[in-house]
Amino acid sequence: MLSLIANVIWVIVGGAITWFGFDTNSSLWIAVGILCLIAGGIGVYLSFSSEKIQQ
Repeated sequence: MLSLIANVIWVIVGGAITWFGFDTNSSLWIAVGILCLIAGGIGVYLSFSSEKIQQ
């Protein structure tokens, strides 16, 4: 459950970084934000998968 919360935080931070990148028109921040979003999304998916397996 804790890993799920951590991965949701990754998604939120990634979204904020991406928004900051769009706001400042910086492709570097957009790329970093998208990578955080992808990592968080994969983590959320894996957290849900492991929760289902444990039940």
